[in-house]
Amino acid sequence: MFKIFRRKIFSDIINEKIGSFIFKLLSFILIVFLARILTHEEFGAYNLLISLAIIISYFTSFGIPVAIVRYLSEYKNSDEVLGFFLRLLIIINLITLIILAPLSKKISGIFLKNGDLYYLVLISLIISVVVVFYNTTRSTFVANKRFDIYRNLFIAEGTFKLFLIIFLAYFLSLLGALIGFLLSYILILIISLLYIKTVLKIRLNFSSRFNPKGLYRYLIFLNMSTAIRSIYAWVDSLIIAYMLDVKSLSFYRVSQSLTGALIGLTGLQTVFSPRFASWDLKTIRRRLPLIFALNLSITIPIVLFLYTFGNDVIKFIYGDKYIYSYELLKPFLLLLILNSFSYFTTIFNMKGKSEYTSFVSIVMSVSNIILDIILIKIYGLIGAVYATVISWFISLLLAFIIFVKKFTS
Repeated sequence: MFKIFRRKIFSDIINEKIGSFIFKLLSFILIVFLARILTHEEFGAYNLLISLAIIISYFTSFGIPVAIVRYLSEYKNSDEVLGFFLRLLIIINLITLIILAPLSKKISGIFLKNGDLYYLVLISLIISVVVVFYNTTRSTFVANKRFDIYRNLFIAEGTFKLFLIIFLAYFLSLLGALIGFLLSYILILIISLLYIKTVLKIRLNFSSRFNPKGLYRYLIFLNMSTAIRSIYAWVDSLIIAYMLDVKSLSFYRVSQSLTGALIGLTGLQTVFSPRFASWDLKTIRRRLPLIFALNLSITIPIVLFLYTFGNDVIKFIYGDKYIYSYELLKPFLLLLILNSFSYFTTIFNMKGKSEYTSFVSIVMSVSNIILDIILIKIYGLIGAVYATVISWFISLLLAFIIFVKKFTS
């Protein structure tokens, strides 16, 4: 039986990785074209406004995309679970729009240095809402282990963004790029809802009284851990720019973004999250070593390749002017190894203990900031990389200790 189950896991991994890889490839091509179509100022504003939308979506999602995976795996009545969470998202995002929309002129004045561009901020706010709902509906397919559909959605998402954003940006510049981004997510949201209705056969019950014990506490801690990581990402960049300079930050961001993309491509947390929700703790403990080994078998060849040829990879992707980023990439590659063991917080979230995830996130963020300040002074820019690697190790060790203490006794 486990052999059959194992074949299903490999099939899900392949589908999830194909979707992720094609999406990232199409996103990379999009950025290349967009950088050529827009002016430097427009391209910078585009990235700023999209970043603003994504950051807002982290908070207004309220941890629901993760909760969807847990509760749909636990409860049989999918209609009530999904309907309840979508209704909650409508309320949260409506309140957010009511609060932020009147402030759009001020936000535009602060970030774009021009209050008259408030309409671009309004589009960014609407994008955040659509992204929240799409991420939530996409989690439905993760919960149902339909990674074939998950793959298709990722490919469609990347394709819509590539063609719509480039086409509209060519004629309408920055405004067109933002409208293209918005339209692409509206289209993919509609497609995901059609999949939910026709393939998963889920009928949304918005009047659901679904309210398991501790639900809102669970969601608050989920959202807290997301908020902590989001804020830390900004603080990390500010520390490097303040203690060193903007040029140093650009080298750091190149190596960090490449590492982050590889972590997303090699990690198996998405595939195993619905399984952690449905497996009992004894099964999880028994299968964790196999999951670690499987993840390492994917990660180690990539780490060895990049350690050897990373110099050429950076030159090919980013150009000769970022060649120093290779020196930062080498220690950053340790994060891929650490990520192969980083399943404990996923287990916490899937077993309703999101407070443990929040605690681990706080420790990681605080330790990283402290280590940044200390190690940048001693080692310069590479000290920031050491700080990140050490803080990841600390958080992994802490999560392991919590897992052993709370889930094996």
